[in-house]
Amino acid sequence: MTRNLSERFAELKVDARTSDTYWVEEAILDFTEEIARLLNEGNLTRKELAERLGTSKAYVTKILRGSANFTIESMVKIGRALGCKMQIELVPAEVQQAEDLHYVFLANIKEFYEGRMIACDVLAVERDLFESFSEDPDASAFVSEEMDREIPYAA
Repeated sequence: MTRNLSERFAELKVDARTSDTYWVEEAILDFTEEIARLLNEGNLTRKELAERLGTSKAYVTKILRGSANFTIESMVKIGRALGCKMQIELVPAEVQQAEDLHYVFLANIKEFYEGRMIACDVLAVERDLFESFSEDPDASAFVSEEMDREIPYAA
């Protein structure tokens, strides 16, 4: 059976998550997005952040691109310059695995219903389809619980 592009992309995304490089890049992206959010909320410019850090505007641009060599020390300094405390958090791997399952499931549902339905309650459709095809009640309960969680999905 030929896999469609959405299924293949979802599988590649899950496979990529087994790589340390993926997790490093995700952490950098999360950190730089948080910096950008704080700059925006505080109406701060790159120049103002550079002055607070005692560095150049070009270095702040490098930080925002994620191409700076981040260390815990540099991250703490950036956080303090933005009036924040740097906090590192470890999350159990099972949480990420549940999110992976959710994303793959959403990709498959989206592909199945694409062009066939104008409007529907996607979470209810996901739950109904999974429960109707699942022979394992524990798996069905697990996915139902996951479907109740709000995980962002970009269409």
